[in-house]
Amino acid sequence: MSKNQELLDEILGILRTVMDDREKLEIIHNFFLNEIYEEPAKANLIFELKIPKKYKKIVPQIADSLNAGLVCFLNIDTLEVEDVPESLATDPDEYELMTGESFEDLDLKYLKWDNFIEIHPPGSNVSYSYMTDFAEALPNCSFKQRAFQALEQKRPFANFKYLVENSDYSQDWFDYKQNRLEEYVLEFI
Repeated sequence: MSKNQELLDEILGILRTVMDDREKLEIIHNFFLNEIYEEPAKANLIFELKIPKKYKKIVPQIADSLNAGLVCFLNIDTLEVEDVPESLATDPDEYELMTGESFEDLDLKYLKWDNFIEIHPPGSNVSYSYMTDFAEALPNCSFKQRAFQALEQKRPFANFKYLVENSDYSQDWFDYKQNRLEEYVLEFI
């Protein structure tokens, strides 16, 4: 048994002897908080993304649309963007059955463009890698462990989303994901 484990066992033994005495537990708790515990430093989870000047406005816009599950069409000549639901872009007949709207009814601008790029939201494998990369970049703390546990369970996307959105790391995750989506968009253009 290591020296650290022996010390931990001794500390836990002491805690067990006072576990019914709230006053002593509060003293120990305050001591830990004031003398021992250090708030984990937040990792720098965002890297600096260099977006060419002419794309500064459209890259974040396209990333937002992809995050919402939309397919984006970018006019290469005018930098105009048109977003459509993914079901419309991938299966117009199914879309018409579901919504009653046909391709012709929608008067889509991109169909008239000569030069455009079609950008679909990243697949589930790419989105999963964003989550694992984010979890990996977290400081060593219990939240990092819980994030990996969420990713290893059934329904990892729902579990991870619930965990992160109800944590102090929610804004970090949104910023990180936005940054990764912008990087994804830049790969296309």
